Amino acid sequence: MMRTEIPSGIGTTPTVSWGSHICHAFEEKDDLRDALIPYFKAGLDNNEACFWVTSAPFGADEARDALRQVVPDLAEREKANQIQILDVATWYRPGQAIKSEDFISDLLNREQTALGLGFAGLRTNGNCSWVPTDKRADFLAYENMVQKTVKGRRMICMCSYGPHQTRRAGFSDIMFAHDMLLSPSATAARAHDVTPVAPVNRSKPHDEAITVDDVLVTDQLDERPQRDEMPALDRLVRRITGQPSMMLPQLVRIALEICDAGSAGVSVLERDEFRWLGLHGKLKTFEGANTPRHDSPCGVCLDRDAAILMEEPERIYSWIAQANISVPEVLLVPLRAPDGEQIGTLWVVADRKGHFNALHAKTLSELATFTGMALHMIKTEERLTRALEQERLVAGEMSHRVKNMYAVVASIVKMTGQNASSAGEMADNIIARLNALSRAHGFAHTTPDGVGLEGLLKNVLEPYANCEISGAAVNVGKRALAPIAMTFHELATNALKYGALGSPDGRVEISWQLDRPNVVLTWRERNGPPPSSPAPNGFGSALIRSSIASLKGTLAKSWLDTGLEARIILPLDNLAAK
Repeated sequence: MMRTEIPSGIGTTPTVSWGSHICHAFEEKDDLRDALIPYFKAGLDNNEACFWVTSAPFGADEARDALRQVVPDLAEREKANQIQILDVATWYRPGQAIKSEDFISDLLNREQTALGLGFAGLRTNGNCSWVPTDKRADFLAYENMVQKTVKGRRMICMCSYGPHQTRRAGFSDIMFAHDMLLSPSATAARAHDVTPVAPVNRSKPHDEAITVDDVLVTDQLDERPQRDEMPALDRLVRRITGQPSMMLPQLVRIALEICDAGSAGVSVLERDEFRWLGLHGKLKTFEGANTPRHDSPCGVCLDRDAAILMEEPERIYSWIAQANISVPEVLLVPLRAPDGEQIGTLWVVADRKGHFNALHAKTLSELATFTGMALHMIKTEERLTRALEQERLVAGEMSHRVKNMYAVVASIVKMTGQNASSAGEMADNIIARLNALSRAHGFAHTTPDGVGLEGLLKNVLEPYANCEISGAAVNVGKRALAPIAMTFHELATNALKYGALGSPDGRVEISWQLDRPNVVLTWRERNGPPPSSPAPNGFGSALIRSSIASLKGTLAKSWLDTGLEARIILPLDNLAAK
């Protein structure tokens, strides 16, 4: 099976996918060396074929000498055709027309040759600083063609651009012809690019406690000098294409560029915490991390409903320091859905104090409008996907119930017949239990408000004899009614068909206790037949798993000598949600 994530050699982005097209902005020779030596070493270590087209200020001879320092057997690898290092003069002649089709054909041939020789794929870099001004449009067309060609192929292509190109108007067109932007501060090896985590001073003179106001420096934004040559936001945003999920990282990347920041990201508000998404820069490795709503810079930003600037927030937020994150200063702006609802923050982190100014805050706030729209669309798509999945689940449940009901009714008839003294008594008991079963099915869908957990379980389990229910007072909200009812009805059905409820002396004990912020429920079967583990992929098991997962809970089953024991852990907030 194709391995999609491979080592990159890039410090802030340890892995990349096959088919990646990377834009590398450099300032000087050291930037080229510090980015490309680890990049190609990672490729060689991963058994990839490598193709490197060099240009001033870091030519082929210097590149070869530098790479040999970390790859001692470089000469042998060159002889084995694993790597080729060329000067641009041997690859492109001055004045020659840039023929995109020929360049692409050469790339594809090199990929096929690499695979034919048993290499994992092809890794390339070209220093594009040689591209003359009158060929920029042609080379942009080539970059766009590369962007389309590499997708789905065993190829990684990095293109390096010098300061005379990255500072010129129109470079954003080049940037958006790539998947990601690698800036000098994102490369792996330079000591002066690594921001050390200094010991955190958590006290003020006379041991006075540090407060949020001590780290807020928003009033300094207007006092700092501003640059007039910042890229035009409307031109950058017009370049954004794709699905909302693809737009979010592009917007964050724009924030990183226009603010010349070290890191950027979005914090999405989810109940009482934020989730980090779309991260770029040095903090990219924290993608998906959760931070507290009421104990974080993002929370202060939403509370004040305005752009804020904080300096060294790790002085007051211990979780930042504990994660070894250094934040010289962070600029945050609120994100809102089209209806005005707060849904998170957009933020950028600088590598030094005194970096951000009022123009950064203004531009980031404008960008937040687009980001909020993209995030709202993503959340809408997620809700639609969940709704469609729920529809599919309900359809499957209906089919499953029709088939399963025959077995349930047969078991009820059998158990009732064993204890009835007459045909009339048997009929009355069967009717009573089937009516209770019907009420249990309708209970979860017709109760308008939340109910007590004990009352719900008694209603659901009424058709099944010998169920002992006990536990603390816990409320079940409307959203959790159906998942809880389906989970315990399914457990009871399985116990009736395979476990303790199918035996004359069998019984089930259902209990729960609070372990805040969770509730822990236990299902214990006693005096049933010899326990056995049912097939894990049956619909009933899938229904139980999906019902519990919908409440962000967990399920653990054990088949003990006394019978099945199931342990369910549910967040109290999700259980009570209306």
